[in-house]
Amino acid sequence: MADKQPMSREAYRQQQANDKRHHNKADQQAHATIKTDTITEAKIKRLKRKLNWAILIVIILIVIVYIILFKA
Repeated sequence: MADKQPMSREAYRQQQANDKRHHNKADQQAHATIKTDTITEAKIKRLKRKLNWAILIVIILIVIVYIILFKA
């Protein structure tokens, strides 16, 4: 069996820096996913509100046309 040589300080520091960079990338990706989900939910909420207003306006216009056509 080959005995493992202990790492030099420089190699250890480099390994720690690489591990830290990898961990930061994973955190950034998770944060980006959460941020994207939040933005998507906000856009959906705004779109729902606009759709509700559009439906209300169409119903009001239909009632106005009905009144104008059949009142005379």
